[in-house]
Amino acid sequence: MNLADLHRAHDQAHAEWRGRDYYQVRLVRRILGERLAGGRRKILDVGCADGYLLAPFAASHEITGIDVSTQFAPLALKAGFVAHQCKDLSSDTLDIPSQSIDLVFCGQTIEHVIDTDWLLCELNRVLRPGGSLVVTTPNVRSLHTLARLLMNESPAFGAKYRSGHVRDWTTRLLRRAIENNGFRVDAMHGVEFWLPGGSDVLSPWFRPFPSLSTAMLAAATKVRDVTYITRPFEN
Repeated sequence: MNLADLHRAHDQAHAEWRGRDYYQVRLVRRILGERLAGGRRKILDVGCADGYLLAPFAASHEITGIDVSTQFAPLALKAGFVAHQCKDLSSDTLDIPSQSIDLVFCGQTIEHVIDTDWLLCELNRVLRPGGSLVVTTPNVRSLHTLARLLMNESPAFGAKYRSGHVRDWTTRLLRRAIENNGFRVDAMHGVEFWLPGGSDVLSPWFRPFPSLSTAMLAAATKVRDVTYITRPFEN
């Protein structure tokens, strides 16, 4: 199974989540709307899948989608995206001019990327100075994980056996990665507290507590240009 097959299988396994108006979807759209206020913007949706989350912005903004799987390209274009690219986010250069994008949204994707610094450097490159980066990803320090560790299980939604996730993130690690690559983190929010059958009951209560939520959001601003360099592993 190659990288594209791995991501495709993971996406298909979670297809039932896509297109539903959960709290996470509503909150992400609200935060994006606040950062897009003031005119027509150029948006990059990284890991866009079929484009459902940003589709409401397609009429008033210019959106380009990036995904590892070719199967989503026609769906994203049907959702109103102006362009779509298939890329390996751990190594491919994006076919987008430097400093040409106003906002990058990277939703539930960074946990699938092997070389996080490469991805964040590319997102820094394409963003204009002062542009916005919004990232959502599972938080492996959640209350679910604490309960699972007591049962000798791996972290919830983490890089465990037979998982499509290859990186585990906490609020501190996500902030460090983003700030190491030329951004200032302006805010972090909890966007989901997962429950079987639906998450909207408790999710709003966890917005102020991203380090305990199932999924978190970081909103950041580009403050400097960066250059990708290979760094040693950290333990």
